[in-house]
Amino acid sequence: MDNLFGEIDCRSKSDGIVMGILKCAMAKAHEKVSSEAGSIEFLHERLKFYELAVTLVESGLSIVQEETDILESNREKVISDLIEMRHWLLGRIKVMKLLINKKDRELTDRTENELKLRYNAEIAPLEKQWRCTIEKYMLSILLRGFIIDIQ
Repeated sequence: MDNLFGEIDCRSKSDGIVMGILKCAMAKAHEKVSSEAGSIEFLHERLKFYELAVTLVESGLSIVQEETDILESNREKVISDLIEMRHWLLGRIKVMKLLINKKDRELTDRTENELKLRYNAEIAPLEKQWRCTIEKYMLSILLRGFIIDIQ
């Protein structure tokens, strides 16, 4: 991507600054993608990288479209390459969002299953014990009432 953007000559100082900021943000996002974070963090960083790349491509595309000094044939090639790259990146963003949703559902299901297991292991026995205690208490009340009624 750097060689493609190397062909784009930023006319205004602000264009160069924006492109520099975007490249720096992409480098940081790429660094985070390369790290060994958890799977959901990895997917989020990868999504951020692709979103920054789309912004960079769209900025480059607008700069190229405004340029008048570029040869027409070279300009059309750069524009078509940028449009193709943007389309590919948008497809990757869509895939990343689907993967994040899938991973989120998996983590939610796992958490729910762990909570159910914990409930069954820790709380269910206590609940059973309390039910037995309450049943004993209720039976003793009924028996006392029965005895009082007989007397």
